[in-house]
Amino acid sequence: MSDVAARIVEQTSARLLAVGAWHLKVADLAATLHISKKTIYQHFPTKDALLARVFQRYQQQAWVEHQQFQRAPTAAEELHLLLRWFKEQHLALPPGFMPELRHAAPALYELWQQYQATRLVPFLERNLQRGQAEGTYRPLDAPVLSRWYLAQVNLVMHDQLASGISPARQHKVLAEHFLRGILRPAFSTYAKSPSTLLNNA
Repeated sequence: MSDVAARIVEQTSARLLAVGAWHLKVADLAATLHISKKTIYQHFPTKDALLARVFQRYQQQAWVEHQQFQRAPTAAEELHLLLRWFKEQHLALPPGFMPELRHAAPALYELWQQYQATRLVPFLERNLQRGQAEGTYRPLDAPVLSRWYLAQVNLVMHDQLASGISPARQHKVLAEHFLRGILRPAFSTYAKSPSTLLNNA
């Protein structure tokens, strides 16, 4: 990717997070970058193509992080990193971002759904299986639980779970509920101690 294209993608990503999908205009991007709209369209033939490249970049960066999570010494620590990542991703978004994205940029929203299905669900499944093998998690249904947890995260990110309650608080309660459900009683301190997973997630 050329330097100009990289600058366009970088600015589009920042602008998308700042104003949301509805208010993301190619003319505004061009003005900010001090280039013409024609230059942008020379690199990305449509706005959807530009947004797809933005998400591809995001996906690559996220997957590098997730692979680093897998190096954690235990499944519980790996899970802590992922739960904290979910919260940080959500808190970086402006209010109403995901519902707006779903309607204003359905192609981009579909890419996010695909990323969850192909990357995040398998990641959670592997973590649950790892924790069971290590003896810290209960012998529960990993495919069902991984999808259930992501469904709950999506409710929070779509502002559908508890209107008026901060996303940070919702993620904390969701993480607590999930951890208490999967951990064996002997390892329940992971969900209670201020120095462990939950309060840092």
